[in-house]
Amino acid sequence: IDLEFATFCDTPVLFALDGLHHPDARVVAAALQRALALAERTSYSAPLNRVVDWLAAGKGPPVLRIRTARALGNAGWLHLLPLWQKLANDKDPAVAAEAAVAAARIAPNEARSWVAKALGDKAAWRQTTGLRAVALAHAFDADAVQVAVANLANSTALWRDPAAGSHFDNTMEAC
Repeated sequence: IDLEFATFCDTPVLFALDGLHHPDARVVAAALQRALALAERTSYSAPLNRVVDWLAAGKGPPVLRIRTARALGNAGWLHLLPLWQKLANDKDPAVAAEAAVAAARIAPNEARSWVAKALGDKAAWRQTTGLRAVALAHAFDADAVQVAVANLANSTALWRDPAAGSHFDNTMEAC
């Protein structure tokens, strides 16, 4: 998949991005990689819009959805906040986690309440998400980060790895 020919005519790029719906995950991965690279280096929005639509539709290999959500979240594009709000309830907890962290990066004040709830949750994946987002949500308040992390460490709901004596299964839920 080659997007180097991209012009301001949508047709060739959108045709190439049909690879997002290909049954072979390698083709999907190649289309995603090239579309994200093009979106980062140009103001051309067609590739980014297609990737956002693909991600929001909830289709595609989970590992690619997670990787795409992380890449878009790390980019910090403000106009994607509605996407992160929608994906925070995604059926895949790992995608929901990436969306929550991305939203905390973009809108830290709004993220503070759910970060506190996530840190106190019994589900290990929510705790991990809260831990990843706490520094973003409290970016200018180091004391609040320390308090949140201390509260998590003192929590009876805190997930600990099996080596520390607690049990955690691969379903991303604490037992």
